[in-house]
Amino acid sequence: MDKIKFKKFFRKYLRIILNIIFFILTILTISTPQGRFGRGLKEGSISPYDLYSPLDTVVKTEIDEERTKREKQKAREGVRDIYDYDRIKLEERITFLQNIFSQLIAFKNSSQGEETQKAEIARRFSLSLSVVKTLLQIEDLSRAEKEFQELFSQFLNQPILPSSLREELLKLNKTKILIRDIEKNTITEAETLSLPVPEEITRKMEEYLNNRKSPLMMNREIRSLLEMIVEPNLFYNQEITFRFKTEAEERVRPFYKEVDIKKNELILAKGQRITLREMRIIEQINREMGKLNVVYTALSAGILLIFLFTLAGFYIHHYEPEVYRHLNELIFVEFLFLISLLVTRWGYFSGLNPFLLPLPATAMLFSLLLGGRIAIKIYIFLTLVTAFILEFNFKYILVFLIAGTMGALLVERTRRRSQILTSGVGVGVGEFISIFAIGLGEQLNLLDLVKEASWGFSNGIISAFITLGSLSFFEYLFQLTSNITLLELSDTNHPLLKELILKAPGTYHHSLIVGNLAETACAAIGANSLLARVGAYYHDIGKIEKSEYFSENQPPSRSKHIRLTPELSSLVIINHIKKGVEKAKKHRLNRKITEIIAQHHGTSKVYYFYQQALLREKEEKEIDTTRFHYPGPLPQTKEAGVVLLADSVEAASRAIIEPNPVSIRNLVKKIINDKFVDGQLNECNLTLQDLNKISECFIKILLGIFHTRIKYPEMERDENRGNQAHKKENTLLASGDKE
Repeated sequence: MDKIKFKKFFRKYLRIILNIIFFILTILTISTPQGRFGRGLKEGSISPYDLYSPLDTVVKTEIDEERTKREKQKAREGVRDIYDYDRIKLEERITFLQNIFSQLIAFKNSSQGEETQKAEIARRFSLSLSVVKTLLQIEDLSRAEKEFQELFSQFLNQPILPSSLREELLKLNKTKILIRDIEKNTITEAETLSLPVPEEITRKMEEYLNNRKSPLMMNREIRSLLEMIVEPNLFYNQEITFRFKTEAEERVRPFYKEVDIKKNELILAKGQRITLREMRIIEQINREMGKLNVVYTALSAGILLIFLFTLAGFYIHHYEPEVYRHLNELIFVEFLFLISLLVTRWGYFSGLNPFLLPLPATAMLFSLLLGGRIAIKIYIFLTLVTAFILEFNFKYILVFLIAGTMGALLVERTRRRSQILTSGVGVGVGEFISIFAIGLGEQLNLLDLVKEASWGFSNGIISAFITLGSLSFFEYLFQLTSNITLLELSDTNHPLLKELILKAPGTYHHSLIVGNLAETACAAIGANSLLARVGAYYHDIGKIEKSEYFSENQPPSRSKHIRLTPELSSLVIINHIKKGVEKAKKHRLNRKITEIIAQHHGTSKVYYFYQQALLREKEEKEIDTTRFHYPGPLPQTKEAGVVLLADSVEAASRAIIEPNPVSIRNLVKKIINDKFVDGQLNECNLTLQDLNKISECFIKILLGIFHTRIKYPEMERDENRGNQAHKKENTLLASGDKE
């Protein structure tokens, strides 16, 4: 019990949460800032009206080419040159020195040393002969080599600029450059003056050697050797420098010329061609208006929508409770409502002709899936809300009200998909006439009138195709059923109907007659006749499993209930409601059909077996009457109530011994009156006038079924024998329900 209460509590508050979310999303949809000033104007088109500025503003119009060019050049020049620092140069110089000294040491150790070999060493390393001779005069060449290596490691392990390049950079006032270390793949900034040149490195080496009192003799030959070895290791990288300069140039945004716009200043005159300058002014004004108006727009829309939502909520709760009671229908209404608002908003503010907004498709979908009456009421509410998006333009609101109402009415009784397209043509004609009439009042020329009205006609066709294309999607997603799908369910190839025909042919025949009775009666009282007929076809599918226990499927004088107690027989009969609902859910039948299956007996009594129990017991108080009542619920809709009456009337009519107009009329009146007095029709909104129309329809159809035939002598003898044989059984069944 607690679990059931929790589910009810959850479902109750789930609706409240859904409604709050729906309200918030609606507010956001209609009040979020959007380009409204100058709506529909495009660059290159002709302005259809005078346009004045609603506020003071400074607008950036066309691009200032000269300033933009200057700034790009400035950005390009601001990027410093990039030079690659190659550390391999040091290694190359050390290797070069090692090769020289290895040759010199080998020559000095050779006993056959000659002048020609000295000249060969000088030629091989591009040295002067005097340098070679000077180096050979050093006593310890190995130590001299180590001193040279230390010298190179200390002074050549740094970026070195060519002398001419540094002078050129200083002349161009490039006091800083970027150095890219190839080995470390890093870029650092350096002062141009702080970077040494080869001459400075050579001088520092000489000073270093003198200070250390090195055994190396610093003479002209040694100095020339150092000058030859010390080389620049910074090289200009043109490719990367160009790329960096280009990227800096591209980062510069265009500069615009500014125009001071005053409130009420004419921006566009009627008939003026719209240029980029005017479009930028319109966009700027829209941005500023959006910032100023978003809060006020949301407050205004919120206050008005609270009243509209409250009124709509009270109306649906009291007069259309079916929508609020069933969660899937509530979600469907709110989902389609929001989708319609979003499409309207997008189309209207993107410059689409307002008469092409497919709002009538919403009304058509509501009508097909919920019914025409509730569809029109929801659509009127939707149109009132879209007035916020349409800037309260009465012309558009009026046209959409007419078109949507026509669409809801035209498709309400649709039973074939082709009829939706025909209805779309009707909606298009209605829009065409409405727009044409409004245009006459605005004194538009004939060509403009026909053009605008043609958009409306096209909208009717477009709405029909949208309805046709999305109908199956909404039916599947929200478990709803249109008349088109109901008609498909009436096909005898449906698995449930085929099973009913094979296993319970008598029940199937009974269901067909009940369907005809219910359809005719619902048509007379304005209910959904197709739903009643299809619901009647499936109302007894619960009898399939134990079909032999029901009189319409039993052979004469072979009742399965002979060996059962009245209580057990009653349980078997009543259980067909539960089994029917289970089968309906298993085959995903529409909720409304499932409800007819569950409600087609209400809480009525299984009269025949109750009477048998009374005959068995001496005192009525010893009988548990609850075991002979259907579990309900009572019929909640007119269609379910009509099926209940049709089922009872058809069952009782088959027990009439001599059917004639008087007996049939009395039977129908008695059955309907008994159900009414028993309270079985208390919750399905059937009026006394409806019951009178229903009874007349039943009588008319039953008279057609039990029509008078010519009595041939042979037939009379056969029928007399048959009547006498079944007289006892018919007398018992004539007193109430067949079960």
